[in-house]
Order: sequence, then C-alpha cells, then structure tokens
Amino acid sequence: MFPPSIFPSHESGSIGRPQPSITPWCSVPSNSIISVEHPFIFQDVPKALATLGGHRMVEKLVREEHTGREAFLSLHPHDRMSKPVASINVSTNNVLLRLTVPKRTGRKRKRGSTESYSNMNDMQEARSLFQDTANESSQYVSPRKIKSVKSLLRTLRDNVDKYTMRPMGLIEQTHRFRDLPDFVYSTSSNAFVQKVRDHILPFDYQKSKAFSFDMSKGPKSMTGLIPPPMFTHHTLPFNYAYRQNPSVKEMVDSSGRVVMANTATLKKVWTQRVAFDVKAVPYGPMDGIPPIETLDPQLQGIAQKLQDCMKDRPIWTRRALNNQYNTHMWKTMSRHVYQHVGYMFRSGPWREALVKYGVDPRTDPKYRIYQTMTFQFGSRGKEYTEKATRGGRRVRREYGSSGSIHGSTHIFDGANVSTDGKVWQVCDITDPLLQNVLATTDLRQECHIKVDGWYHNGTWAKARCITKLKMGKILSHQGQPNNADYWRLVALPDVYSQDTKHMFQSDRANTSPQEMEWVGQVRAMAGLPEGLVTAQDGGHEGTDVDTEHADARVTSSLQAYSHYEQEALGSEGELSIENGGDEEGPSSASEEDSGDEEDVDEGSGHDDELL
Repeated sequence: MFPPSIFPSHESGSIGRPQPSITPWCSVPSNSIISVEHPFIFQDVPKALATLGGHRMVEKLVREEHTGREAFLSLHPHDRMSKPVASINVSTNNVLLRLTVPKRTGRKRKRGSTESYSNMNDMQEARSLFQDTANESSQYVSPRKIKSVKSLLRTLRDNVDKYTMRPMGLIEQTHRFRDLPDFVYSTSSNAFVQKVRDHILPFDYQKSKAFSFDMSKGPKSMTGLIPPPMFTHHTLPFNYAYRQNPSVKEMVDSSGRVVMANTATLKKVWTQRVAFDVKAVPYGPMDGIPPIETLDPQLQGIAQKLQDCMKDRPIWTRRALNNQYNTHMWKTMSRHVYQHVGYMFRSGPWREALVKYGVDPRTDPKYRIYQTMTFQFGSRGKEYTEKATRGGRRVRREYGSSGSIHGSTHIFDGANVSTDGKVWQVCDITDPLLQNVLATTDLRQECHIKVDGWYHNGTWAKARCITKLKMGKILSHQGQPNNADYWRLVALPDVYSQDTKHMFQSDRANTSPQEMEWVGQVRAMAGLPEGLVTAQDGGHEGTDVDTEHADARVTSSLQAYSHYEQEALGSEGELSIENGGDEEGPSSASEEDSGDEEDVDEGSGHDDELL
C-alpha cells in the first residue's frame, strides 16, 4: 500500500485507535521495475537502448534469473574497440509514479479578465512538429520530447486539484554509472582493424571466411597495431582537493587596484655574484638597492656590524660571519644585508666567500690566505649516536660534527669537523701539517683565477687532498688523524708538470696501496683540464721548475716525517694511534647556514670533494 497515511492520534482519548485518513490509500502493483540512471540526455529511445546493448541486453536485466547482474553502457555503441562502463547495481525501495495532468489547450487571455481566449494553441504547433519529425525518421520518437520541464511544472501548478497519481510498481534495483570511462583509440585509419571489424566482429560465418592475413614478405608500410583492451585501470575520479592557498591574500597596490599577493613569499636576496674571470669587480651595490639608511633598525645594526668585520678582514665565509654574532636574528637576517657590503664569486679560488666591495683578490698574493676549499660530506656528514644518561635511559641524538666548539665551526684544527657548512678558508685552517703546506713561499707570479689561485697546482692539490682525508677519517669515527700518515703527500713537489711528473709516481715496493691511492688523488686534483705542459710552454704561470729545489723539498719532507714519527712513538717504541675523539660525535648542522652553502658551482675547475 502507498502511502501509509493513518497515524495513531493521542488527542482523541483512545490511544492507538486509527483516525480517518487524511490522504487516500494507493495500492502498489507487484510489478518489479528496474531503474537505469542514464548519464545522457537523449531524445531518441532506440539510440538510448543501443548504448545499453540493445533490446536483448535490456531484457536480460529484467529477468529474475539475472537479478543482480551489471549493466554496461557504451559511449560508442557502434565501435567494438570502445570499452563499456559497468554499472553499480544498488538495491532500492522506490516507487514509480505516473502523474496525469490535463492537456493544455494553448489558448491565452489576459490574467484576471473575462475576455475570450485567442491565438493558436501550442498543442497544434507541437503536433505539427511531431508529425514533421516522424516523417523524417521511420524510428520511434516519443512525443514527450517536446515537453520541457518548465512546461510540466507549470502544468502541475495550474492543476493542483486536477491531476491524478497512480503507482506503477516497486523499483527494487537501480543501475548507476559512476565509473570513469576508459580512453578510446581511434582506429578509423587503421586498415587492419577495419578489416577485423568488417569480417570478424559481426560473427558471421561467410564474412569470417573472407578474412585473410597478408602473407607477403618484407616490411610493409602503414602497418596498424591493435589497441590494447584497456588503457587505464582507474575507475574512480581522483579527488585533487583543490583549495585556495591560505598565504595568497587580496591587497591594494599603489595604484589602487586589487591584486593577489603571496604573503609567504621569501624576500629575494640581491647579493651580487660574479664569474671567476670577470674583468672588473663591483665597487658598490647594484642600482635599485635601497640605501642602508632606509632599512629597518635591526637591518641597519647588522649592516654596521658587517662593515666593521670587513675592516678587520676583507673576505669572509658566511659561516665565519655567523659565528662572530651567533644569534638567531643574525643568521636569518644577515643574508639580506650582504648586498650592501660585498659581492661573491660563483666559482674559482674564492668561491662562496663574501668579498668587500672594491677588493679584487686576484691582484695581490696576500689574499691567498682567504682562498676557499669546498667539501661535500655525503652520507657520513650526519650520523645517529646513542648516549646513556644517568638514569639508564638511552637517547638517540643526531650529530653532524665531531667535537667542534660552538662559535668556531668554521675553523678546522685537524681534530674536529663541523658540518654546518661546506666551505673553509685557508686562514681558518689551524692544523699544523696543513699550515706547513700552505705556508710555502713558492707562489705563482700570476693568479690562476679558475682553480688554484696564487698557489701552484701541486701545493693546492696536496692541501685539498690532506684536508679531505683528515675530515673523512674524523667523520667516520676512525680515530684522530696521524700526521705521519701523510708524509708522502707532503713530499710531493709544489708544481705538477711534465718535468715533475715522475715525482708523482709512487714506488710500488716501498708504498702501501693506500698511499698509492692518495698520490693518485693528488695527481688528479693537480691535473689541468688542458693536460700537462712544460715550464717553457707557460704551464707554471712563468715559474721555472727547479729540480734541485724539488729534491730539497722531498728531503725536507722526509725529515719532517721522522719528526712526526718520533712524536707518534709511545713509551715502548711502538707507533700509537689515538682512538675516536669525542664520544658524542658531531653536533647537528645548522639549517640556516647549510642552506646558504648549497649554491651550484658554475665553471670551477674542480668539483666539490665528496668525503
């Protein structure tokens, strides 16, 4: 029965006694109706049935033995290569109603008047339209297609008490198409697929007999490929969850227009960066940079401190500057003041160092102590170490250095390494062995602006290699480096050329495999990209090779080795090697400084060394 409209009344004094019905009772027939929610708006019923597989497939849906099966919707019913979309069969409890309303005559008159109706009614126009459509096509066309939703709703409003309602049956199943259709590959220009469609897909025996393959040999032009049965397995639409960026706000610009601005955009840093071979270095900030007097008071204070630092030392690494004023405000805001005090080289011997405006380190050998070395720490830069606390609880901490004192992370003393940056300057290296190598007076007459600076290629390669080996040993927790292990590298000549090439060849009988590998690394670092040349060809920038002087440096290095060996000998005459360093391991790297030190080398002769 539909709808149940009798409810128990609690006001009549007889609880539970049914009261007279407000609406009449309607009997629902036992007809089982299946509903198909078609995604198309169609006007041709046969074409709509063709998208569902035709009358034969629709009949299978309504049979009791096929209850629960899926319906398939084909967007291209005449293309067998088009994959149909499967429906979702949902159990429902709906009723199909049939509403009958009086036909509209189409006659019109002014509302509220008693004049007679006039004008030709709309139904005559509708009938003529239906007749024309029926004549054009022999297929069945529903006359209801001329009825618009607007006209139907108007009819219901005009006939509130005159329409009739009759239940047609219970809808127990509803087919809904919610999956995404698959891609369709066009085979209209594929001769082979057209041949298969004409002879095989109709499932006709006579047509199938006429199908044959091309058995000719050799390559064939315009050979078509059969598309795959499925292009994608995603049947549900992906929820991208698009939303407005909360940092984008509406603002009014100087001209009064409303514009969209991103309030989270970082302020651009305008530090001048020049190439290693620039002809003239900058003597002041770029045009358009606001004067220091117009900056915030905090930035003005930082700029004054940077200028004081530049008076004491004309070239600094950013990490060394941060360690001078080790505050969070300094680390986060100082980068926005660099453009007021100095510039930087993108590559070369003074790469990633802040140079005072007007100072060109390529013009005077005294600036060699500010040359920089760059090292990449790789996976050994940060390690996890566990340390037992007093209560026995084990705390896991992350370390990125070994025993560095806070505020001196830019200094390398040969025993401690900090990984809050990757750039070191010669003046910040206090290791005695490296100081002995870099304190040489045998310098170039002209600066090698690409790689070595004022040092010879052999000197600079030895210093870089020994520094890399020592840092790698410290970060690997293999104990403190022993200076006696590097005597063979120190003994190498300061100049690597065709005339001294034989001095970079190790004697296999008296050289360990590790030392041979180290010498090879020095040889690779000292080798110029254009190859080895002789002194007469200008390979040493005007410095002649003195073989006797090179032999004397070898003898001096052997004497130094003996001195290091005596220092390393224990009380019992055996060579002692220290263990480990600090148990806690290296301290964590600073995100602010490490982020600044990650610029890309553009044109440097040697890449960053990976420890």
